[in-house]
Amino acid sequence: MSTVAELRAAAGISQAELARRSGVAQPNIAASETGRRRPSPQMLDRLRDALRPRPSELLKHHRAEVLADR
Repeated sequence: MSTVAELRAAAGISQAELARRSGVAQPNIAASETGRRRPSPQMLDRLRDALRPRPSELLKHHRAEVLADR
């Protein structure tokens, strides 16, 4: 299982951005990443949901391919 820090790093976002997207307070994310706090299953679900790529990000990344298929 990946840690919160690994998941966040893979997504390329800051703790503040993850907090904004997930509704989990940034200090709680920091505590989970450093091992001072063990995240609940519900908190992990919220964080994982917030870390899924957004459709707009995927479209931005694949813009040329989408336009070429027109």
